[in-house]
Amino acid sequence: MQGSTAVSEGLPARAALSLPWLVRLRWGVLAAQAVAVAMGSAILDSGPPLSRGLALLALTFASNVALCEPGLAAKAGRAALCGSALALDTVVLTLLLRGSGGAANPFSVLYLVGISLSAVVLGPRWTWMLTLLAIAGYGTLFLGAGDPMPEAIHHSYASHLHGMWVAFVIAAVLTAFFVSQLAGAVEKRDREIAAVRERALRYERVAALSTLAAGAAHELGTPLASIGVAARELERALEKLPDGAALADDARLIRAELGRCRAVLDNVAAQSGETVGETPIALTPAEIVEDVRRRLGATLAERIEVQEPLPAQTLQLPREAFGRAVENLVRNAIDASADRSPVRVAARVEGERMAFIVEDRGTGMPPDVLERAAEPFFTTKAPGAGLGLGLFLTRTLAEQLGGSLALESAQGRGTQARLDLPLPGSRG
Repeated sequence: MQGSTAVSEGLPARAALSLPWLVRLRWGVLAAQAVAVAMGSAILDSGPPLSRGLALLALTFASNVALCEPGLAAKAGRAALCGSALALDTVVLTLLLRGSGGAANPFSVLYLVGISLSAVVLGPRWTWMLTLLAIAGYGTLFLGAGDPMPEAIHHSYASHLHGMWVAFVIAAVLTAFFVSQLAGAVEKRDREIAAVRERALRYERVAALSTLAAGAAHELGTPLASIGVAARELERALEKLPDGAALADDARLIRAELGRCRAVLDNVAAQSGETVGETPIALTPAEIVEDVRRRLGATLAERIEVQEPLPAQTLQLPREAFGRAVENLVRNAIDASADRSPVRVAARVEGERMAFIVEDRGTGMPPDVLERAAEPFFTTKAPGAGLGLGLFLTRTLAEQLGGSLALESAQGRGTQARLDLPLPGSRG
């Protein structure tokens, strides 16, 4: 099921890319058919009647002109247009063959061209429809349409023609099956390569953030330390003065604010997405939820609504990094919810994976925002309320741990963030 679903997701793109090439191919086929009809009717005195041949060519010409119309492609869908064009070509080929030798015409092998094109461009459903149409069309060539078979033809030759039809059925089925499988495998591989490239690009961004955070912490650490020492000395000197108590309080305030600056620098360095140096330990969902409550503080922690019971299984996780990742999800949910509205937090085991789910009851996100929500430095918050790195770093950490982050949202019904991780001992 996953393979067929993956293949179907790439069909619109494949059809959009292939439609111009199909139009060019059909122009070439139309020219070849025109030459064949002219030779059969005028020179060789065989083939379908000229009027019928011209009518079929006109039908193919008109359909190809219609395929060149951009408005039609946007309205009907490129996959449907490609499939309809190939189906029409199969019918036209059948009608041409019926008037020019029927089953004895060697050009019946051209049925396989449409089947192969469909398998590459349109996927299994259209391919099997066209395969059955081609088999049925080939079969109608034996129903006496067109030039009757001369009685002088030996019975063995008639058996040979029927055997050719059986061979065609086998070839058509095998072509439809194996070319469809091959096209699907190539499509799946291309998507996997694109996913790896995107993941590598995200890791490069994380590395750049790590370098920036480490550089900022290093460059600002020394002057902050110097200011802290000077503020401490100033505080001691002011405490000795008769009227220096108020100024000494100001010096203590300076030291306290310096402590906050150092904490912010440490937090920025930690939020760069790197977990190197933090040893994973066994954690239960309940312990993770308690870590998140501690990080949020008493006021925000009251808004967490935990769906009980939480699973008892443990995960091997870097405690600080993963707690920060879940905290990012909860804070985003709190920010998106109305005042005092609870945020639901749940955890459940599904097969060999454990899912952490954070759900708010806010206004939700429109599709364009949902698509970019996990991009770095993308935020819908007011200036100064966030850098737009929380979801990006959470997704990066999840992928480093062998898991994934998925967001589901619709305007008017809130947002659900789902963090999936493999259980210890699973195959991921």
